[in-house]
Amino acid sequence: MASKDDASLLIRFFTLREKNEARSTTEGRDIFDEIECISIRVLGSRDELVTAVTDDYRLRFPDEYKAFKRDQAAPLTGTPLEEWPAAASSFIDEMRVYGIRTVDQLAALSDGIAMINPGWMTMRTRAQAFLDNAKHNAMSESLAVENATLKQQMAAMQAQMQQLMAMVPTPVQTADTPPATVADAPELETADAGTKKR
Repeated sequence: MASKDDASLLIRFFTLREKNEARSTTEGRDIFDEIECISIRVLGSRDELVTAVTDDYRLRFPDEYKAFKRDQAAPLTGTPLEEWPAAASSFIDEMRVYGIRTVDQLAALSDGIAMINPGWMTMRTRAQAFLDNAKHNAMSESLAVENATLKQQMAAMQAQMQQLMAMVPTPVQTADTPPATVADAPELETADAGTKKR
């Protein structure tokens, strides 16, 4: 609940777009999360506290939060149309009128909605291709990194094997010791006859 001291505060709720690094890497394209934030300033001060909105702030400043929600669409996650090179600013403005703010939403349009405007069907197909290509490229990149790591590990193992082989002593043969031959092998006895074999 608001206190008397809250009357001296300037409150502003807003959304902040933050890049989701983990999902961007996985999907192979820039993915952003919209985070609800609050700015709190004391009247007459330049100092400002900016932080993510919590339930405490929603309850403490209900009127400001309701006003913010009336003017804002629900926070989204995805690649904003503004970040997609294929989308012209006029197309982005047109999509905004229909509540479409991300490439992901555009790609998910049903056939019925996409057929309202012939250009939408084309853009939907391009959006789907963009998402598919980004995912494919991310997988290829991941495999390339994995392959490079395995090659490095193999090279390290081979180097280690060579070091170990270098440490194994080789038999030394002197000039007066003739090389061992089959004739020098000890005689074997057969189990049944007790005879000696050469």
